[in-house]
Amino acid sequence: RVPGAVGASLVPPGPTMAPADIAALVASLRASLTASVAPVADVTGLGEVASGPMLVIDRATWVSANADMAATMLAEGAGEPWPVAQRMRDTIEGRLNGAQLGGLLAVLSSRILGQYLPFLRTPTLVVVAPNVIKVERELTVSPADFRLWVCLHEQTHRAQFDAAPWLPTHLLELMRRMFADIEADIYILVDGDDTYHAQSSPQMIDTLLAEGLDMVVGRRKSTEVESYRLGHRLGNRMLTGFVAQLF
Repeated sequence: RVPGAVGASLVPPGPTMAPADIAALVASLRASLTASVAPVADVTGLGEVASGPMLVIDRATWVSANADMAATMLAEGAGEPWPVAQRMRDTIEGRLNGAQLGGLLAVLSSRILGQYLPFLRTPTLVVVAPNVIKVERELTVSPADFRLWVCLHEQTHRAQFDAAPWLPTHLLELMRRMFADIEADIYILVDGDDTYHAQSSPQMIDTLLAEGLDMVVGRRKSTEVESYRLGHRLGNRMLTGFVAQLF
């Protein structure tokens, strides 16, 4: 509850629009969502297996949905219900952690055009209307083409998950195994894309211990264009900059 409530209260306002224009935008995006199903099925060869809700939402609703999904993933990954706080300190720490997550989601809420949410109780595809209109205005592109492109992109993710119904359960099982099978005081998480400097791990651990930190985040570097493209570099700089300013 805390992440969703805090995040929803912090989301930046979207573009100013008249009620009639908002209604037209929502109707257009709903039509694009429907129109995107068949092309994705044809091109991918996965068949028209995509199912579940397709919603046009605002930024605050996106924050709430992702807060719910994060809670579900953590609870499922741990394999047990959320523990009940026994001390006031535990309650305060839990609320502070929730507020931090809500703040991060609020920052991201203005950057997401659409998303497939496979770990909600009812998996849902969403398109964030104020972000779509903001970006299409900035790029001065055809609204109809841009909206359909956004929906095609997210529809592809939904088709992938629907074609592999075992995938969400498999991913959650990997999380359970990580929590259950590995016991350590410090965990190091990396991707296998050759963008990490493994030799820096001891220094990061020393920093974490010396300064009493909960987490240390390293900077990914690579000279290989294929493994770490320019768009990824710019995106990471934007995200880490926002988080640094927020916290």
